[in-house]
Amino acid sequence: MQATFKSLFSLLFCLTLTLLGGCRSEDLLTSAEQMKADKILADSGKNSIADYITNHAHKADMELVLKYLKYFVSKGADVGDTALSAAVESGNVEIVKFLASKGAIATLANINVLNSSRSGHLVYATGTAVTEDVLEDTIFGISTNAISFERAVEYYQWVEDKRSETRQKLGGGEETVTIYTYRQDWVTRPVDSSRFSAPNTREENKNTVIANIEYYAVRAENVSLGAYKLPKFLANSIHKDKDEPFTVELSNEVIVALTQQIAPNIPPSAAPAVHVNGSTVYLGSNPGLPSIGDIRVTFTRTAPSVEVSLIAQVVDNTFEAFRTQNGTRLATLKVGVHSAENMVTLF
Repeated sequence: MQATFKSLFSLLFCLTLTLLGGCRSEDLLTSAEQMKADKILADSGKNSIADYITNHAHKADMELVLKYLKYFVSKGADVGDTALSAAVESGNVEIVKFLASKGAIATLANINVLNSSRSGHLVYATGTAVTEDVLEDTIFGISTNAISFERAVEYYQWVEDKRSETRQKLGGGEETVTIYTYRQDWVTRPVDSSRFSAPNTREENKNTVIANIEYYAVRAENVSLGAYKLPKFLANSIHKDKDEPFTVELSNEVIVALTQQIAPNIPPSAAPAVHVNGSTVYLGSNPGLPSIGDIRVTFTRTAPSVEVSLIAQVVDNTFEAFRTQNGTRLATLKVGVHSAENMVTLF
């Protein structure tokens, strides 16, 4: 009788909230389900959510699981680190997103002031990642204030392609023949033509490189998010989708040094040259008519200030990965402004 009365009271309470927009009829537990939920609350108290997730997150009826979790939340069960840890370990993104929407991941509202009360806790924050570091490329004599700076290198080379064909044999039957063809193209690393499959092409299509220039990338050591220092594993996530072309200006000394390096590897009839166009430096005689061995260098950088969102554990004035009970590491940073619920899908 008492259970029936409690269930009726809960129903009337939720129906009242429904009129106010705070509860939906599809969120209601049946009388039997509510009795089970109340027993879990009585046995586990504030850890009800964590315990329930551990034992039921694998259930196929996720709608029912979420009903229970909503009921526990309404009764004041803890949605903090313990519950979130259990949700992450379960591998169920829907549950993690639900807990995030209920405040399981605290928001670091003011990133410009260190909040000691949040130290040791998993938080969500968004703001501008900033660095004052100056990054250098000593070969090209370039320096820039940036979060990252990259020199991408392409080489104009002979490239081998192969394909297989099935042919009819004289006298009947079939045979598979491998056909090798060769073309000139831009590639990201020199091609060793001595390894070409057709022996006669190893000399005819011999590859050279006119200068010893390789890929190079450097990142800022000091990147901050408000009053907090970003650790490398998070700062390194700020790249690519925010990379921007970098306008190159070479000094006369650098141009002379590059020209001297190129000269021995270009035919005497060709005029050695260093061509600069926007973010690209072309090493070779004619950018419009490339020759084998020519090099094309493109520079990009990530600006010194970029909007980011992150979820990580606060430790004093920096961040670390939050570790669940089974050792799962939980931390992510994404360029742009994203909600905590959307960020959890990146774990």
